[in-house]
Amino acid sequence: MTNYERIKTMSIEDMANLFAEISICCILQNCNSCPINDAQFCCTEYIKIWLESEVEEE
Repeated sequence: MTNYERIKTMSIEDMANLFAEISICCILQNCNSCPINDAQFCCTEYIKIWLESEVEEE
């Protein structure tokens, strides 16, 4: 399952939590804690790569 497929199956609450987690990292410019882009600034191309990549087991 890719990250995109996982997002499509999320509940509204789970999706809201993911977006909140991402936005906190962006506001604080703390990319080390970002669930999408490990310690790097996000760009459209990297987000696309992340969406198409396999989900990492939690």
